[in-house]
Amino acid sequence: MKRLIFIMLCVAIGTSASAQSKFGYGPKIALNLSSVNLDDIKAVSVDNKMRVGMAFGGFASFQVNHWLGLQAEVMYSIQGAKLKFPTENGKLNGKLVANYINVPILAKFYPIDGMHIHLGPEVNFLVKKKLVRDGTKMDADFHKVDFCIALGVGYEFDFGMTIDLRYNIGMVDILKKVDGDKIRSKNGIIQLGVGWKF
Repeated sequence: MKRLIFIMLCVAIGTSASAQSKFGYGPKIALNLSSVNLDDIKAVSVDNKMRVGMAFGGFASFQVNHWLGLQAEVMYSIQGAKLKFPTENGKLNGKLVANYINVPILAKFYPIDGMHIHLGPEVNFLVKKKLVRDGTKMDADFHKVDFCIALGVGYEFDFGMTIDLRYNIGMVDILKKVDGDKIRSKNGIIQLGVGWKF
């Protein structure tokens, strides 16, 4: 009887450890190279250059089986773009600031151990916004929520570190109007992330 109880206890502990090993969580930090694909503002072609920013937060993951996993993240992300407004006397500097709380929900596919391809929707909640031309704030009306598709690759090391390279494709215009005019404006972000999985 004691032997049976001991065997059952070992099986229960092993099953519990196996279930726990399917879950993971940890902190994450990322480098952002962001841009906003702007339509012309008042029929003036605006040059758009990438803005360098950071993202930081955390993630939680679940391993469904050896080839499929799921991951959710919550990240504060500094985004936007550097702008050049052409004039008769040259170009004026400007910038678009659009910082978000990013919440991606990703499916992760593992072609080989450790390496994954990930894909999924991302909902972004606007927390800071500004559109500036030559040091003067423009009248810009922002959407409070943005939707993206996240696509990327990554690798998970046995000792806990994770790395991933991702491109977030904006699906909706982040600006409603600029100086009263409707404008097309979608986010595009290249993101290089590093995390630590517990």
